[in-house]
Amino acid sequence: MATRIQTQERIARKRKQLELLYKAIEGSIEHAEIESYAFSDGNGNQNIRRRSLAEQQKLITELEKEIDTLECSLRGGGIQTFGTNRYG
Repeated sequence: MATRIQTQERIARKRKQLELLYKAIEGSIEHAEIESYAFSDGNGNQNIRRRSLAEQQKLITELEKEIDTLECSLRGGGIQTFGTNRYG
């Protein structure tokens, strides 16, 4: 079981990831015409496809649920499933 400090660190990392996803969506909107990138890295050509807006939104939803669950555990709540606290 994670300590309180470890849980707080996990929350901080997930909040940072969430912020980066929000920025990625903003960038997607600003540069909507760019769908993929291609570059050469010395080992050959590489292609990178941007995540679709739906994929990004799904990741955001998952991160928000994980943050809620971790915060609930810090408050001493029970197991949280599907956004509700089963035992709290």
